[in-house]
Amino acid sequence: PGGRRKAIPGFLAQEKNSQARTSMTGDTDQLKCPEKDKIILDSGATVHCCVKGTTLTNARATRKVIQAAGSQTLSAQTIGDWGKLVDTVAVTGLRSALASTGRLADHYQAALIFTPTKVLTMPVSKLNACLRGKADVLGHRAPDGLYLADIKKINKTYTASRGYQEPRGHAVGAMAQSIDINRLDHEEEEDA
Repeated sequence: PGGRRKAIPGFLAQEKNSQARTSMTGDTDQLKCPEKDKIILDSGATVHCCVKGTTLTNARATRKVIQAAGSQTLSAQTIGDWGKLVDTVAVTGLRSALASTGRLADHYQAALIFTPTKVLTMPVSKLNACLRGKADVLGHRAPDGLYLADIKKINKTYTASRGYQEPRGHAVGAMAQSIDINRLDHEEEEDA
């Protein structure tokens, strides 16, 4: 009644052009290769994905539906090997290739180590020999391929007494702002 909707708090993420390829140290993207060869290392991906039309070896037909961000779904009809990325699916409508960090870890018994500016990798056997039990176990891999932790373990682990630094003081990347949906609707009506 009255045509007024209830205010719904939400978030609006806006990434400025200057933030798109800038690391925390201010260095620009160090990857110097053709755009078609760039791959996003995705810890949330359960399969390797490439854009449709990428040349795959050992290619074969498949029928897969890929859950993308939000509620979007994409389809794939071909699966094959893209270099060392075994069982990569060619996805219709995908803009950037994705390498599943979980699959890389499984296929190559590799440890992938994410730092503020780089991704490092080494065989798990070598990592274990180097660490000799000195690393903190933050979480474990679930059957669905995602890595899970809990807030108590995170809070207990990331302390100065364990050698970790305080969190950075300013945001990097997309900035989230709380917005009033009704205010946006009202502004759109005034512009009309």
